[in-house]
Amino acid sequence: MLSTRPDLIKEEYIIELRKLQDEAPAFSYNETEKIIKAEFGKKIETIFKHFEKTPVAAASIGQVYLATLHNGKHVAIKVQRPNIEHIIKEDLRIMAFIAELVEKNIKETHYYNPTNIEEEFGETIMKELNYKREATNAEHFGINFKNDPLVEIPKIYWEYTTLKVITLERVKGRKISKFFHSEKKMLKKEIADNFIDCFFKQMFVYGFFQADPHPGNVFVHIHKNRPIISLIDFGMVGRLMEDTRDNFAAMLVLMVEKNVKGLTRQLQAMGLIDRLDDEKKFMLDLAEIMDYFYDIGY
Repeated sequence: MLSTRPDLIKEEYIIELRKLQDEAPAFSYNETEKIIKAEFGKKIETIFKHFEKTPVAAASIGQVYLATLHNGKHVAIKVQRPNIEHIIKEDLRIMAFIAELVEKNIKETHYYNPTNIEEEFGETIMKELNYKREATNAEHFGINFKNDPLVEIPKIYWEYTTLKVITLERVKGRKISKFFHSEKKMLKKEIADNFIDCFFKQMFVYGFFQADPHPGNVFVHIHKNRPIISLIDFGMVGRLMEDTRDNFAAMLVLMVEKNVKGLTRQLQAMGLIDRLDDEKKFMLDLAEIMDYFYDIGY
């Protein structure tokens, strides 16, 4: 998450944290062969017509290979890191211990409830280890966006998908971050517009959204001079009930209208602000933040 927040941390940290998106240290091809054989009971060459031995991306939980099925379809295969479940459980135990210490000894952290944050994080990341759940999420996205010409969701190949291996249609294009420094301002604007439109549909129309939309999970390709958004990695998703969607929509309208007082009341009604010792100061701070981001350039 921090790798996408240059407004919070320095550029040198951003550069290092971005590596966690898809440039983490890769595990060996021999390990990949063992995992695939254990999952399918067959050797790689039996399942795939061609399988590239060097991964194209390596993230914290798994790494991705390009391959071709015997029917000629080009696919991407994500293979889970060996022993990753044990590693994550150990890390979660350490995090739980630290969260409890912090909450017990630093009064100022009570507002943030560190132990609850750790528990929620633990539940979410353990769900990410189930690639069949991720495949089901991807199909859900595919149904939601099946009639949208500007969004593509890769097809899942269930016969080549297990708890630790997921096989999906190979996406076209490049990571969205590759367009950040493009001199084509209109193209960048159109990409931004299409991605925001895609994200708002997830949040406010379907109430089912990709909860980890960093640049490594969003691809763009140009088709008939129009940028098409391709989403990948659906291990972490979020859901919004209808009343929550309505509340967030109202909040966005108030932000667009720059209605600071109305936004303050809306945040209170949503329970996002517990109490205000100095409401006037809060509204001044809120107005300053809104002014900073309002009409920001591309």
